[in-house]
Formats: sequence, C-alpha cells, structure tokens
Amino acid sequence: MKLFYPSIMLTVATVIFTGCKGDANKTTINYDYDVKPIFEMNCLECHGENGMANLNLSTYDDLMKGDSDNGPVVIPYDAENSLLYQKVSREDPPIGSRMPYGRNPLPSSQIRIIEEWILQGAKK
Repeated sequence: MKLFYPSIMLTVATVIFTGCKGDANKTTINYDYDVKPIFEMNCLECHGENGMANLNLSTYDDLMKGDSDNGPVVIPYDAENSLLYQKVSREDPPIGSRMPYGRNPLPSSQIRIIEEWILQGAKK
C-alpha cells in the first residue's frame, strides 16, 4: 500500500505535465482564416477572376468548382492527389510548373497548412 499511493501520484503528475498526444492536439484549419490569406498573398495575381489555366482562387466556391483546364484541383481528404497541393509542394509537379510561378516556393509552413486543410476535408 505504501508504494500504491506514490505510483498513482506519479501517474497523475505525468498525465498532467505531459498531456495527451494524438488528434486532440491537432488544430482544425479554417479556410477563411488560414488558407485564403495564403492564396491572396501568393496566387491571386495570376489566379484571380479570369485566372490563368481557368483557375480562380479568389473564393472558396470558385476554387472548389474544379473548372481549371486540368480538372479538379482539390480532392477533399486526399492531398497527395490534389493538383493544388502537388503544384505548391513538388519541385516537378505532374502538370506544368511549381507554383507560384516565377517566384520562391511557398514556405513549408504554408504548404503544410494547405495539406492539412485538404486532409481535413477542404471545408469552408
């Protein structure tokens, strides 16, 4: 019994001070707050209204229409097969050039936000 109480206290202290790991710590990505500003800063110059490759990234609805020359650009829950993610994350994407074209690649933190947003279902 003398060892039981300290063992319980050690377990409780460990949980309190280290926290739980897993999905509980994962942040939900918000389109308007997290994703849209990336597009506004890096993409809308070419992919606004009447955008190149018929891709308009100025609104969520336009993005999700998938009416670019290459079909859908976002496949919810599937970043690896989403053309948008491929174009910003790969040096040599399967179609065309890495984006943003003629500029430095997006920072890895912004690429990760786009990836997570798609993996979370690309919700508005």
